[in-house]
Amino acid sequence: IGAGLMVGGLGAFGMLIYFARSGPTTISMLDVGQGDAILVETPHHRRVLVDGGPNRIVLSQLGRSVPLWSNRIDAVIASHLDADHIGGLDDVIERFRVGQVFASGAIHQTDTTKDFFAQISSHALPFSQLQEGMEWELDGVGFSVLYPQGVTVGANPTESNSAAIVLKVSANNRCALLAADISATDEAALLEYAAQKQISLDCDLLKVAHHGSKYGSSNEFLHAVTPQTAVISVGKNSYGHPTQEALNRLQELGATVFRTDQRGSIEWQF
Repeated sequence: IGAGLMVGGLGAFGMLIYFARSGPTTISMLDVGQGDAILVETPHHRRVLVDGGPNRIVLSQLGRSVPLWSNRIDAVIASHLDADHIGGLDDVIERFRVGQVFASGAIHQTDTTKDFFAQISSHALPFSQLQEGMEWELDGVGFSVLYPQGVTVGANPTESNSAAIVLKVSANNRCALLAADISATDEAALLEYAAQKQISLDCDLLKVAHHGSKYGSSNEFLHAVTPQTAVISVGKNSYGHPTQEALNRLQELGATVFRTDQRGSIEWQF
């Protein structure tokens, strides 16, 4: 019994040190195959998970970043409801202590979305929709929603990429832009919005839109972001992602490009 109390006491002491210790802000692009899953961790270990990949592979990737005794994810954000972005989120909600869930307004019914919302309901999690102009701060880390614009609930599922949430994450005078699956048309709308609101899109890190599709990462958008580092979340696929067109535009800009299919999970700190 004494040994058990000692081990338990040391474990509790370790947790106190862990949460008291301040570290960098970390953004991890998790290797989940053909899909997106991005974990943002604040200096005091608050966590925001943006998307959950296509299936439960996200659990093994999160297990490398989130200690078993600290299995809380403060917020889950579904950038949009395509299966390669939310297919693993029902497993995340089942496995982790999730604080709240956010998504875009474009909600359509598929087996994947039904499983996702069933888990939200069964765990009685607070759920809200995000759109441009919303922002909040967590441990000094700023989150700004730059897109989408006034999405109607129940939008056509074929338009889900154009309803995807684009997030700007800022800390220590540096920032990352998480571009979900938006196209060049959406990028143009985002550029117009940023100009109207005098919002700088100039960021150190870009999560490349739509796994490196040729229909995104326009020259105009890339020159507004001017990322030093560009990360493409991609796996084996039949779409030709990432396309040479997108890679060429990134390389011409001078960005250092990393791919999860080549490097595994990619961590960036600031």
